[in-house]
Amino acid sequence: FGTTAVSPAAMLNNTKEGGGSYTEAQKLGATSAIRMMESLATKQENAYERLYHWLQKHLNLNSVAHVPTSGGGGTGHSSRLPNMPPSHAMMDEDTMDEALSHPFVRRSLHVLQHVPAFYSHTLELIASSRRSEETRRFLLALTSGYNGMQPIEVKAHDPVNYVGDMLAFTFRSFNIEADIARGLVEYKAEEEEDDNEEGEYTGNTGAQEGKEEGEHTMDGENDEDGMNLDKPMGAAEILDHAMSGVSRPLKSRILQVVSLLARRPDEDGDDIDEDGHHGGGNSQLDGMDEEGAVARDRISSLYSLCGLLLFYHAAITKAVGKLPSSSAEQGVSSSTEGGSTTAVVPNSVGIAIMECLEEAAQSYAASMRVYSAMLESLTMVSGESEASLAHSMMTKVAEARLESPGYSVDVACTRPQVETSLSLDFACETLIENSLSFCRTLDDAVTLKVAVTTAKKAGLAASRAAYFSNLISEKEQKMIHELVETETKDVLEQCGLGPLVVAWKRMQQAYVDGMVMATHPGLSPEEVETSMKEFYSSLYSPPLPRLENVKDPVLRKSARSQIAASVAKAYAELYEALTSDMGGYVDLGFMGHTPSQVRTLFSA
Repeated sequence: FGTTAVSPAAMLNNTKEGGGSYTEAQKLGATSAIRMMESLATKQENAYERLYHWLQKHLNLNSVAHVPTSGGGGTGHSSRLPNMPPSHAMMDEDTMDEALSHPFVRRSLHVLQHVPAFYSHTLELIASSRRSEETRRFLLALTSGYNGMQPIEVKAHDPVNYVGDMLAFTFRSFNIEADIARGLVEYKAEEEEDDNEEGEYTGNTGAQEGKEEGEHTMDGENDEDGMNLDKPMGAAEILDHAMSGVSRPLKSRILQVVSLLARRPDEDGDDIDEDGHHGGGNSQLDGMDEEGAVARDRISSLYSLCGLLLFYHAAITKAVGKLPSSSAEQGVSSSTEGGSTTAVVPNSVGIAIMECLEEAAQSYAASMRVYSAMLESLTMVSGESEASLAHSMMTKVAEARLESPGYSVDVACTRPQVETSLSLDFACETLIENSLSFCRTLDDAVTLKVAVTTAKKAGLAASRAAYFSNLISEKEQKMIHELVETETKDVLEQCGLGPLVVAWKRMQQAYVDGMVMATHPGLSPEEVETSMKEFYSSLYSPPLPRLENVKDPVLRKSARSQIAASVAKAYAELYEALTSDMGGYVDLGFMGHTPSQVRTLFSA
């Protein structure tokens, strides 16, 4: 067509000869790119700020209370935000919980992490809002009831159920707040549908690059001076702050119950009734018998409270341990399972419960020692033996331990002093060893053995149970020996051998060479013959004691056997002396039975 083809090399030469127009184009393009980036950065900052203010407005984070009031007005939402419940109107507690768990709110917080100041402040506002809400719910549950339940204060007369309901409500709220806190900081972006990948997320690569660049910028700003100025709250810290308002009223009420249970009945006035319940309008006690029953009820109530506190402290510690600790990386990227740090952060509720547990354990130990010291005075008034009173107390403690979930093997106590005070070993040392000094009858020893068996069934170590059983057995053998000696003297008196035995012992004490029994006072042939005839006549119905006051059939049979053996032994000694050269008797025809025959007749 009459045109001349120009080669690329020629075109390049013509451009260079054209006065630097190529360089001018480069500068213009770079300037335009910088302006575009500045514009995009400004829009991004505005978007973050809008998102920050929208979260505050939607979650009512600037409100003092979260109670339903009058509604009204429009939603005030941006057209680009999802259709969600009205944010400018006050939300009730259920709506608030749902809003914090909503995927869009969680995703908004996830995006807001790229502006640490906005993110940290938003988390602080959420934690403060949750603190006010949980405190309000707890106080409402105490006084007016919550979610259709009756007020917890209605059970204030029953200390165990009263404290149990408070702890149960607190733990339920704790779990709810733990789930909310975990959801706020552990957001994992859900995979989008295949049909939305192209249309909804155009420019995803650029967004990801911008995200990485923003993270790098954040790290550079935070680490510039060697410290992290905008470190956000972790899940455990949010949970701690949200529940911190509950810890003080919970602790004050539990300590009030503990102090009332630890007081003596005569110090109460109208605080604790005869069943160990505080606020029951108790009048003056009629006697020490009633005081002993009240003391046992209160000590068992204290022990049950300690079990509840142990259980809920372990449960709260376990729940906190599952939360990730505070970290700058939390929530920024999706972490694999098991990759989160599980270091336990101190929690205000757990600390309050542990302080209450320490106080309750000290009160229980002190009350147990006081009760043990009062055994003698309680026995003088009630008529029950010290062993029976100790057994009643041990039974109460064992029942409380078996019924409480806090004393199971999978619940560990982190305070050695508390663990020692609440152990059955301590209860046995305080009750059993002190009661042994007042143990006067075999029935008392049997009662103490039953108390040790009861403690063993409730969890007392076998070695310690054997130790206490051996102590009781030693005391038991001493009492059996004393009983056998006393009853043997009575049987010898009844069967006619008593005077002969006494005279024979006196002769042994004053014996000199050449002395014979026939000439000693009380051992003349006539007196010996009369006593022997009376004794032989009783062999067909030996006057052995029935020992009806010994309720244990094994001990009763053993004591009767030893008494019979002692009588037979006394006869054998007399028989041997009378028939020896020391006797000096001319006619012993009245000695009709040998010692073996007497032993057989008495054993029958």
